[in-house]
Amino acid sequence: MLIKSQVISINRYPKRKKSKVFYISLSKTTFLILLSMCLIVFSILNFVEFFNYVSYENTIFDVICKTLFNFPEEIRISEYTVLKGDTIYSISKKLNTSISTLVSLNGLSSYLLFPGRKVYYSNRDVVRYRSNGVFSVFDVSKRYNVHPYEVFVANGYKFWFSNECLVPGVQLSWSEVCSILGIGFLKPLVGRITSSFGYRIHPVLGVKKFHSGLDISAPYGHRVKAAMSGVVESVGYDEYGYGYYVVISHPNKMKTLYGHLSKILVKVGQKVRRGDVIGKVGDTGMTTGPHLHFEVIKNGTKVNPRRYIVR
Repeated sequence: MLIKSQVISINRYPKRKKSKVFYISLSKTTFLILLSMCLIVFSILNFVEFFNYVSYENTIFDVICKTLFNFPEEIRISEYTVLKGDTIYSISKKLNTSISTLVSLNGLSSYLLFPGRKVYYSNRDVVRYRSNGVFSVFDVSKRYNVHPYEVFVANGYKFWFSNECLVPGVQLSWSEVCSILGIGFLKPLVGRITSSFGYRIHPVLGVKKFHSGLDISAPYGHRVKAAMSGVVESVGYDEYGYGYYVVISHPNKMKTLYGHLSKILVKVGQKVRRGDVIGKVGDTGMTTGPHLHFEVIKNGTKVNPRRYIVR
């Protein structure tokens, strides 16, 4: 009897285990079914509106995404007719839009705008991205570090795979804008940059000091050219600094400074064009040898010239 009892006990135990396992498996299945039903209902409510161009202002998907991610409003493109005397800079100020947006939206290749021309602008910074091949919204999102849904919103939900789209919240760099328009700062002379913008050990004083420009190495007497068209604002001599120097004033509150010159070839008030020779390389002022000290000043603040030199 003892042996029989043991056998019965052993036979009954697996049945209980199977029943328990079946119960757990059934719960998972039920959960998956319920989840699938919820997703189907959600898709019915939003899939058609999202991928087939919504006909009303906000879908449920919009509300959820805007609440979670706080996305900005959809891009609105407007039209402006160029008037006599308008420039890209004046239009950007008048319409409160960036030069980058004007250049990118209108495919401009020159800074010249003729009266009567229609130009487009937007309520936000935007770049028109084009490619020879087809790309997806996720390719653009990764390239510009913009959320995919924001790219959808910017393009009116009409973009999935394409070779052109609008990218919101992005600007072209100043050097890119200058390169496209054929303007921008020219490198004042051909030579190796021996000292960059930023903190360094001063070659004469031997202490850490901020270097407010670029030092470009070149032979003594080498010609120095104006980086951009403008008017000569000042010339002079600074014994314990720049030596012989020239300051040129440019549009958009920009200035350039050329220091350590051996000879100055321009005078105050003179108009110069991009590439005109304004002086010659020297070693005047506080220096260890012949080179050019080149500075870019924007709105009264010295900035890194590398950001503005196109070529």
